[in-house]
Amino acid sequence: MNPPICGVQAGQGKYNQDTSPNSNNDLAQVRDLGFDLVRLAITWSLVEVTPGVINEEYLERIAQVVEWGKEQDIDFIIDFHTDFYSFSLNDGAGVGG
Repeated sequence: MNPPICGVQAGQGKYNQDTSPNSNNDLAQVRDLGFDLVRLAITWSLVEVTPGVINEEYLERIAQVVEWGKEQDIDFIIDFHTDFYSFSLNDGAGVGG
């Protein structure tokens, strides 16, 4: 399962995107409100769908969102979550001991 594709007006430049509430241009709206940093939560179980199997489409979608952010002068804090992995499952996602 991959996240939905956003309906942004990418490629139109920093100040040429509609920032009205229903415009779907979330990152342009964030910039218009004066923010330049967004926490982007990444779910590890969507990156590595099964041990050793990487979901390239999900990574491409993340890269796409980051590119859209660059267009709006927005930086990201990439925040990995391991919601479906744990040490007790012995699934390889746990780090340390």
